[in-house]
Amino acid sequence: MADSWRKGLAGLLVAVLGFTLIRGRSDLGQLVTGWAVAVAVLLALVIAVGGFAAYQILGAASGWPKPIPAITGRRSDGSVASAPTTHDLAMKSLAALRQGMVAAALAVLLLLAAIATTWFGPAKESARLQVIDGSGAVLCGKVKETDHGKVTLETTAGTTVVQLGTVTSLAPVDACEQTPKSSP
Repeated sequence: MADSWRKGLAGLLVAVLGFTLIRGRSDLGQLVTGWAVAVAVLLALVIAVGGFAAYQILGAASGWPKPIPAITGRRSDGSVASAPTTHDLAMKSLAALRQGMVAAALAVLLLLAAIATTWFGPAKESARLQVIDGSGAVLCGKVKETDHGKVTLETTAGTTVVQLGTVTSLAPVDACEQTPKSSP
C-alpha cells in the first residue's frame, strides 16, 4: 500500500509542478515586500513538510535504516528483549504512511497557496519619473516605454512622449505630487 501511495504522491507532485509552469509572476521582486516574504515562508514550509512526507512514505514502503532485533532474550540490564512481530512492523508502517499522506496533502496545499499568492498578491508599485523640460513644464508618471531619446510617461493627464534632448531635470520619485490648482 505504501509503495502505491509513494507512486501516487510522485505523480501528484509532478502534476502540481507542471501546474506551476502556467506563468504567473516569475520574480518575487514584483510583489509588495510583505507578500514576497509570505511566499518565501510558504515555499520553505513546502520543502520542510514535503521532505517529512517523503521520509515517512519512503520509510513505510521500504523500512527504516535501523537494526531490528531478531532474537528474544535478556538484555544486560535484566529486561526481556523481544523481536517485533510482523504485525507490529506493519502497524508502524501504517502509522508512518498516514502521517506521510497528511503531510503530503499539506505540502500541496502550501504550494498552491504560494502559487496563488504570487499570482494574486499586490504588485509593487513601479517608480515614477519626474521630468522638467526646457519650457519649465513638470511632468510626472510611470515610465511606459523608452525608445531612441524618447520616454513615454503614463501621467494622470494621459500618455505623454518626452524628448530627452529637451529635458533640464530628470528624477525618479516614489509618488507624483498633485499639481496645485491655481486660485481664481
